[in-house]
Amino acid sequence: MPNMKTSIIGSLLALSFAGAATARAEEVLRFATWDSGESLGIQQAIARKFEEKHPGVKVQVEPYGDGYDQKLVAAFGAGNPPDVMYMWNFPQYFTSLMPLDELIARDPQFWESLWITVKFAAIYVPFNIVMSFLLALMLHHASFASGFFRTAFYLPSVISGVALVTIWSWIYSREYGLLNFLLSLIGIEGPNWLGDPNLALVAIIIASLWGLGGTMLILLTGLKAIPKELYEAATVSGVRGWAQMLFITLPMLGPMLIFTFITSIISAFQQLTIALLLTKGGPLGSTYFFAMYIYDNAFKYFDMGYAAAGSWVMFAIVLALSLIVMRWSAAWVYYEGEVRPSDGERNA
Repeated sequence: MPNMKTSIIGSLLALSFAGAATARAEEVLRFATWDSGESLGIQQAIARKFEEKHPGVKVQVEPYGDGYDQKLVAAFGAGNPPDVMYMWNFPQYFTSLMPLDELIARDPQFWESLWITVKFAAIYVPFNIVMSFLLALMLHHASFASGFFRTAFYLPSVISGVALVTIWSWIYSREYGLLNFLLSLIGIEGPNWLGDPNLALVAIIIASLWGLGGTMLILLTGLKAIPKELYEAATVSGVRGWAQMLFITLPMLGPMLIFTFITSIISAFQQLTIALLLTKGGPLGSTYFFAMYIYDNAFKYFDMGYAAAGSWVMFAIVLALSLIVMRWSAAWVYYEGEVRPSDGERNA
């Protein structure tokens, strides 16, 4: 396989030669690749697509096979180098960016994957914030081994995605999984968590919530930053319990809650690793997230146009949701040092 230097040189040549080839009629664009078999067939199909969009340009795919580096050096030495050399993102030079209207209108998988992601986010985001807040509140008031439990709850959030999937694949296993074993102790036959389309998404949500330690730590830091004098003054005034939570704790945590809310939305729309390794998008596409749709188009089908268009759609959705949340929160979230006009000044 070519080294990084070869790939960089190939990318630069691809940019220059591909642009020149499209400008000249009846031009042959020589493309060198080391792939064979199915991958070579995909590249040839992409080359044909490029020819359809650029009449007068002929793409000549040249499979170099083994010894790609040596053959490439020999071609340069002979003064007959290929116009474009293989690199991981070569299709971007052969496929123009797929129009968003074509992506949205003609691909039902686009809507299906987006809808699955929206359902996932609608459940994951509130659960992630509420559970993180409850854990943070519990640790904030804990007087015994709080440091140990803080570490224990945070540790899963730093485990790699592959290790996390390995653990949860064992937990969810129908034959020897921990979850079904516990259910069998109370006389319940455990279901096929990853093989049932109605349960697979729930299983992904639970596995994703395993890493809520990061959100918990942010909220715990916010709780510790609230001045104790506020609670003491409230107690003297007869305000206790839930009233303190409603009028002191939550308002003072407003900036942290909004931050974790936005980051949870971003995390939900970027969901890929757990679903890709745990269910591969199945069963029956029930866990085929939008990020997986982009990933497959880019690295499975080598259609960088679709992948790039899908990425822009994801960016637009996340940006719009973030702006809406920020706008909505502006009326009730206060930041330290912020000065706002009084009601009288607003009406003046």
